[in-house]
Amino acid sequence: MPTDLATINSILYEHGAIRHHVQTFANAVKELEEVFVKKLGEWDPSVLKTITDKRLNLQQSLQSLYEGVKIHHDREESVMAPLIGSQLMEGLMLEHEDMMQNLERTKTLLSESEVAVMSREELMAQSYEIRHVTDYVCELIGAHITKEDAILDLLKKAIRARQAS
Repeated sequence: MPTDLATINSILYEHGAIRHHVQTFANAVKELEEVFVKKLGEWDPSVLKTITDKRLNLQQSLQSLYEGVKIHHDREESVMAPLIGSQLMEGLMLEHEDMMQNLERTKTLLSESEVAVMSREELMAQSYEIRHVTDYVCELIGAHITKEDAILDLLKKAIRARQAS
C-alpha cells in the first residue's frame, strides 16, 4: 500500500500531466483560430478542409483531456478523502462536476455542427464561441489544480513534520 506521501506525489505528478493536456488543447484552439486570421481574404474549399482538419484535431485533443481528467478525478475521489476530510473532498468533487459538465458542453459545441454546410460568418461566430468556452474550461481546470496543489503541499509539509518529530 502506498504511503500518504507517495499518493500525494502521484497526484501532483498527474496534475502536471493534466496541465500538459490543457496546453495541448489550448494550442489546438489557437491553431483553429489562426486559419480564420490567415485566410481573411481567401475562402475556398481548401480552407474548409483545413478548418475540418483543425476541428478534428481539437476534438481529439478535447477527448484526450476529458478522459485524462475523468480518470484523474476518479482516482482522486477514491484516495484523497482520508487525507483531507469529507467536507473538503465534497467541495473538490463539486468542482470536479463543474469541470466535467463544461468539458461535455465543449464536446457538444464541437460536434453539433457540420463545417461543410456552414457559412464563413457562421464558422467565425462559432469559432468565437469555441474560444470563449475553451478559455473558461482551461481557466477552471488550472484554478482547480492550483487549489489542489496548495492543499497537497500543505499535507506534505504536515506529514514530513510529523515524521521528523
